[in-house]
Parts: sequence; C-alpha cells; structure tokens
Amino acid sequence: MFFGKENRCAGRSRRLLECIAAFVTAGMVAATCGPAAHAATPPPPVTPAKNQFFDYFINNTPSYIPSPVLTNSSAHAVDEFLQDQTGIRAVKVMQPISNQTANLIFNNSKYHVSYVLGDFETNSAPQRIKTLAQQVRFINGQNNGTKSR
Repeated sequence: MFFGKENRCAGRSRRLLECIAAFVTAGMVAATCGPAAHAATPPPPVTPAKNQFFDYFINNTPSYIPSPVLTNSSAHAVDEFLQDQTGIRAVKVMQPISNQTANLIFNNSKYHVSYVLGDFETNSAPQRIKTLAQQVRFINGQNNGTKSR
C-alpha cells in the first residue's frame, strides 16, 4: 500500500508500516487530533490516500505523494512546502525533532498533516516513536495536554 517502486527493504518497511498502523489504531498517532481547546472551528478532515503512494526516497512521480524529511534544520522549508500543497500532506521523520519543530508543523492553522512516516532505527526506537506520537498529538509533546490542530 505505501511501498515505493524502489523499495530495497520491503520486509523492514512492512514491519514499520505495521507498527505505524498499530499506533494509529491505538489512537497514539493521528493525522488530526481534533481542535485545540481555543480553536473556534475544527481543522479540515484528513484526506485519505486513494491509489497513491509514498516513497522513502524523494520522488516526483505523479501518483506518489511528496513527503519531505522533517528535521529541526529543515522545519521552515518543510512548512513553506506544505503551505503550497493541496490535499494530502505527509512528512518523514527519521531523527528526533524538537517540540518547537513539532508545533510549527503539527499545530499549524494553515494546513494539517495527513500522514507522519517515522523511521527510527536504534535501540531506543520505541521511546522515540512514543515521543513523536505525543509531539503529533499534543502541543509541546505533553501527553494529555492541549491537543494539536
């Protein structure tokens, strides 16, 4: 479903997607988590992928959804990129990000991110995924705090 045509490691990617799907199913990661407590109107609903794909690599094939790599140093460029997109918006996170970066992207009133693709390959991956999930769902990553847009 999310596998790119140049996927060199389908087994690992499949396990990663199963893990992400488990987090989404458990409500730990959501593309949109409802309105912030102070928001007058809720954000637009998630735009589901329909016969579209994500690629681990940079890809500009029309049927693939562009998903830039989000890092602390690329946050402002990713923000500008996402503002120019319509429909589905996705980002890849391959290393820990700061709460400031998470707030800029996941609590932005100009757009919502439909998909967050995390890829942590360390022994601390479960904790890093949990931290990322909290950063996506809550302002400043504070579990059960003010929800992100």
